[in-house]
Amino acid sequence: MDKIASPKKLVIILPVYNEALIVRKSVDTLVSFLTSPLYQVPLAISVVIADNNSGDGTGKISSELINQNRSKVTIDYFFTPKKGRGNAIVDVCKLCESDFYLYLDIDLPIELADIHKLVEPLITGEADVCVVKRLNTKRPFIRRLFTRTMFEVNKMLLGTSFDDIQSGAKSFNAAVAKTILPECRESGYFLDTELVVKSTESGLLVKEVGATWIDRRFPERSTKVSLVQDAVKAFMAVLRIFKALNRKRALSLWLLFFSVLLNTAVWVYVARVSGGDSYIPLNARRYNHITSTLVPLMAVTFAFTLKVYSSLSVNLRSLGSRIACLNFALIILGILFTRPIYSQDVYWNLLVAKGFVQNNMNPYVTTPNNLSFLPWSQYVGAWRNMSLSHGPVSPLIHSVGALFSDVAIALLSLKLMYVAVLLLCVGVYFKLIGKLVPPEKQLLYQVVLLLNPFILLNTLSELHVDVVIMLALTAAYWALEDKKYVLAAFAVALASGTKYIMAVSLLPVIYALRRECVPTAKLLKGLAVLAFIFAVTLLVAYLPFGYGKHLFSGTIGTQISVYSYSATLPFTIFIKWLLGITPEVLKMLGLGLLCASSLYFSIKRKFLEAFVFPYTLLFLFGTDWLFPWYFLWIFPLLVLLAKNIELIYWVSLFLIIGVEGVGLVASFFVTLALYSIYKLVKLMTSHIYAPRL
Repeated sequence: MDKIASPKKLVIILPVYNEALIVRKSVDTLVSFLTSPLYQVPLAISVVIADNNSGDGTGKISSELINQNRSKVTIDYFFTPKKGRGNAIVDVCKLCESDFYLYLDIDLPIELADIHKLVEPLITGEADVCVVKRLNTKRPFIRRLFTRTMFEVNKMLLGTSFDDIQSGAKSFNAAVAKTILPECRESGYFLDTELVVKSTESGLLVKEVGATWIDRRFPERSTKVSLVQDAVKAFMAVLRIFKALNRKRALSLWLLFFSVLLNTAVWVYVARVSGGDSYIPLNARRYNHITSTLVPLMAVTFAFTLKVYSSLSVNLRSLGSRIACLNFALIILGILFTRPIYSQDVYWNLLVAKGFVQNNMNPYVTTPNNLSFLPWSQYVGAWRNMSLSHGPVSPLIHSVGALFSDVAIALLSLKLMYVAVLLLCVGVYFKLIGKLVPPEKQLLYQVVLLLNPFILLNTLSELHVDVVIMLALTAAYWALEDKKYVLAAFAVALASGTKYIMAVSLLPVIYALRRECVPTAKLLKGLAVLAFIFAVTLLVAYLPFGYGKHLFSGTIGTQISVYSYSATLPFTIFIKWLLGITPEVLKMLGLGLLCASSLYFSIKRKFLEAFVFPYTLLFLFGTDWLFPWYFLWIFPLLVLLAKNIELIYWVSLFLIIGVEGVGLVASFFVTLALYSIYKLVKLMTSHIYAPRL
């Protein structure tokens, strides 16, 4: 005859300290529920009253409960002379062998019908630890604020993301009781936090389950919560757990701190050497000094930063994210005291905008030579005979700076605007990260944009209007992913209103809409709406400048007059030599390449590629007016597409070197040489040390 398997056991622990007033009622209520038809979990249940040195008769009442018990549920009493709820729970788990454990505060703070939610995931193996998430609770505002504050503190320092890690109801299996609990050092109320954090750190499955919360089941029991004292105790407990958890990772914390200092120091250096109080173009000697020092410093700092953040442990990632954001804020503060080093763009744009604001001279037919009577004309050394060829968004933005008479204040106002634009772009980019990137890689993806010197230099220090395109294209792709096609069309129109060629990005939006709209009539209606939003956005932006032949003057042939060998890539040199074509024809070829590749990826429904590859191909093979900051257009989306942070570092290095004036030809070969040396050293060191490892 086969043996009948005995049911698995569940121990329910009720920690008590001076609870004589409610202990009888609480245990009776719990046992009555566990023996009723409402509770169907097939486990042998034992209720243990864990008394941590009560002195009010709690022990006597508990003994009476044991003697009077006639139910199938076993009631036991355990006394420990050591005060502390945590001590009581740990000692009970040592003495009572069980398959599963659950502890509840003596006031039974959850709806008893929800106990199965804490037990069933343990039985099925879905979880090793279950944490309650309070549902339908009407707690006072100040207590909810305290809970939310502790959530943020726990997330930042301990890396937990559970809504209420301190709720008085937890369950765990025998493995946790044997391996994790003995390592816990919190003797009191904050054992809850330590248990969950150490379980997560050990790779165990921790699940958050919703349960209806009962704030005050027994009216005769007064609350033991003291908000001020408990807040201080909670914060000190988090610090103790953080210290214990990261005692072996002190080096990581010091390196994290050092990376903040190093990144901030770089931009303090930029502010100092760029001469924040002077706006006359730099002389050659000073310019070369900045070039030879600043670029290597930025490249090394960025490499070090990526290495530090990539090596952070799981529980330090949330803290690392907050520190990266703080470092980003400090850098922005430093950049407010810098001035453009490499670029004349902003001065040229400010001058033509000043002519429009002050003298009502249309920037599309006015050149800096026509504005020589304005004081700001002295800052423009190049493009003296060029009128504006960009879209209307650019002069509208620079018109804000042109409202001021002092060029220093004008630049500061633009920086503040660009900070807002960059923050919006970062926000959209973070949403995309949350959707497309695994949680363990999200921190590194945040850092690669927040602390990237290529981004910071060109958006906030050099004040290139291309940051608007970066925001617009990133937002367009995010809106497309969320099936918000009208918003996507508006974002593409904003980008097109900055530089006309961005209108090509409407193709993936159209094909995404086509996939969603099966009936032809619905599709036509959707396309009409997209076209209307796109056209109206551009027409409204153009309204201050009038409508004429300049409307799309920059679509083809833009920037032929600023053709420069220093900005030419080896690929374009080879293509022009091979085909024997002029720069104008090369641009036409690039425009065709842009449209064809965008159409191809849109038809294939590879929408991220449709936003990234066409412009990459245009930059590398279809134009000779490529400047590094044009990569701002697609940089956040390029990061998402690459899925390789090391590659993004080398791309950033290539673009940073290109910015500082040696030209993209030299930048390409220097970056290639550095990458080859890096790979060679990595190969040699792995060959030498691998056998020892």
